[in-house]
Amino acid sequence: MDWMTTTVTQIEDVGPDALAITANTPTNFTAQPGQFVRVRVERPSGSVDRYYTVSSPFVSETFEMTVTIDPDGELSPWFETLSSGDTIQFSGPFGATYYTDEEHTIALGSGPGIGPAIAVAERTLAEGGTTTVICHGEDILHESRLADLAANGSSVYFTDSDERFTETVTSLHETGSSVFVYGFSSFAELAKQTLDEAGYPAENVSIENFG
Repeated sequence: MDWMTTTVTQIEDVGPDALAITANTPTNFTAQPGQFVRVRVERPSGSVDRYYTVSSPFVSETFEMTVTIDPDGELSPWFETLSSGDTIQFSGPFGATYYTDEEHTIALGSGPGIGPAIAVAERTLAEGGTTTVICHGEDILHESRLADLAANGSSVYFTDSDERFTETVTSLHETGSSVFVYGFSSFAELAKQTLDEAGYPAENVSIENFG
């Protein structure tokens, strides 16, 4: 596996226990919204690595990862120690299901998955398409970017219960759209079941389960 080194350019607080980490794009790196990278940290006891999804619509100059901080996590607390100018080792991109040129997208996100969901929506708008974003859960990340999406014509929904989420997805009646789902297992399973029951074809649905 080829590892690359990049320099952090910005660290932004984007919600409760959540950071957006922006870093320079190496010349040999390219990725699409929905793909992910593997970040590695070297420690005296050995290296630790985890996967993080790209949460910026483009990666031509810089790219972003949205990270939620688990105090008991093996790697995520390390991101809180970073400052602009620090370096990160990573490899990738990984992931075979990601945004391409879509006329209309539906992006469903929960927790750190809200970051890549927003990236898909922003990319869709930038390329002349239309988009719908549904953010699920009590903690909403990237509120300013979501406000910008709504101001630029996107349909943005917030659901704080599984029942509300199911009702919102079912009410869209956009079964011909490309759907992108990002979040941990419980949300990924909820989204898959809801989309299946609402009649969305499996071939139109891309799910990234964060585990």
